[in-house]
Amino acid sequence: MSFWTVAISCIAAAEGYFMNFKMAYVVALLVSMAWTMQVLRYFVYVAVAKLAHTRLVYGVRMPGGTVEAFCGTMMGPSFGDICMGAVAVPVIAAVRSFARAINAVTKGNDEFCQGCCLAISDKLMGRVNRWGFVHVGVRGKAFCVASRDVWSLFVLRGISKLVDSDLTGSFCFLSAVTGGALASLVAGSWALAMDKEHKELALPVAIYSFLIGYYMCRMIIAWPQACVATYHVAYAENPQNPHLGTLIPDHLRELQALATD
Repeated sequence: MSFWTVAISCIAAAEGYFMNFKMAYVVALLVSMAWTMQVLRYFVYVAVAKLAHTRLVYGVRMPGGTVEAFCGTMMGPSFGDICMGAVAVPVIAAVRSFARAINAVTKGNDEFCQGCCLAISDKLMGRVNRWGFVHVGVRGKAFCVASRDVWSLFVLRGISKLVDSDLTGSFCFLSAVTGGALASLVAGSWALAMDKEHKELALPVAIYSFLIGYYMCRMIIAWPQACVATYHVAYAENPQNPHLGTLIPDHLRELQALATD
């Protein structure tokens, strides 16, 4: 974070011909920061998925523990797939969220736009999804191959709709937004209190603080999302696994009962 903070501060203070493009430089730095934070977030996601998968499937702790999981993820061949997935997964999630938002706003009346977005997102979900990160870490597969294999397992076991309705992602997103809002409030108030002569600086400080708080929270709460995703994948691999309990079968029966009613 210090790299982007110093870089943006230098751009704000610099002068000269090339500084006519300050906004372009700032946007490039923010895009770079967003991608890097997503990579770090999914790095944590994959490392935690390794630990959770060993525990859920075999009922034992991973040899080497947390240190081995994180070092293996960092030094292993999966890091390139994490970098690629960090770009693709948020885009797919945004398209899917957009389709659901249209459905909620129009109450299902705009069938063309909603159907188009959902069809595109359904196609992409079968090829690029965050559950694929579990097999990236555990099986060492390429990200696209892992995503396709995992989604095929979900369809085979009849849990694709259950998995798609998982609220863990929404919970993590709202938690990160809350953390970013708190960071923005504190930083903006501090900027106003410390330099009352330059109040115009409070807004960019607050925005940048929101981004820092948001991405830091996303990294911190990546572990519960990884654990839930690993639970889904472990069930799809072996529904008879005694370590998984009856949570998913019970939920499936509830969904079937609701659909019948």
